[in-house]
Amino acid sequence: MKQAFRNAFFLVGGLVLLIGLGFCDLLYSGKNLFAGIDGPDVAALKSATGTSLIDELKAEQGGGSGTFGDNFATKVNNDPVAVDTIYDHLEDIFNPNSDYDADTRADAASLAADLILATSDTAGPVVDNVVSAVLSKTSDPNNTSFSADELAVALLSTIAPDRAIFISLVHDMGRIADAYDALGSALVDGGSASLDAGDGQAALVAFILTGIVGAVQDTISNPAEALYDQLIGPSLKGTLSDADASAAINTLFGSSDDLEDAFNEILNPSSPRQTLYSATRIGSLTAFLGGN
Repeated sequence: MKQAFRNAFFLVGGLVLLIGLGFCDLLYSGKNLFAGIDGPDVAALKSATGTSLIDELKAEQGGGSGTFGDNFATKVNNDPVAVDTIYDHLEDIFNPNSDYDADTRADAASLAADLILATSDTAGPVVDNVVSAVLSKTSDPNNTSFSADELAVALLSTIAPDRAIFISLVHDMGRIADAYDALGSALVDGGSASLDAGDGQAALVAFILTGIVGAVQDTISNPAEALYDQLIGPSLKGTLSDADASAAINTLFGSSDDLEDAFNEILNPSSPRQTLYSATRIGSLTAFLGGN
């Protein structure tokens, strides 16, 4: 595997650089400190449905032009069922089989992704960490691509300080991926949304993580737990040799080729994901990851 895991450890430990101001527009923008300064009426958000919910959430974002503020995240997270309830109500809207028009579905899907990115303890920072790692690779003229096994460890090793957090992260990223898939479907159906490269990168990281977990063989009962136990946990402990990594990949995915195939499907998808990639202008990033 060309010592990919050793290279990935070096990447994670030494090459995840602070991104300068020139790259700020390329990263997930995080929480808008000035949006919804007083915080939301959580009970009202939980009970709101349909376009009323969209309007209320856009107001919390500062009219739909920003992201959710710190006070929003804190107050929503203080209610143990608020995030799930709000997300579920948004999913009722962005579901491609719903009766809502494409623009409304696009709004709901975008808000749902932003909701999880803002309220998850790890999802937003994960996006920044992975994009930073990739950008640091692009600055090295000796690197022409980022292989699937390198990306898997660069993605997973930086974000899984323990098993429970990793399992929670997989759940959150799954919801983000579902929302962005629905957003792509809405765009295909003629919907519109205000998107930038940060949206595309957040979507791509979510697709990669859920794709890696989804590529684990069907014979394994809990893919996320198996992935952590056999690959991520040992890598964090520093006990994963190249031979152990190769054996774990074969056990989890069948072979490194199967993992590579899953990775390539994420980078070169059919519509609606390709429509989303185009709308967020991340073609150069997917091209680099694919070695093109």
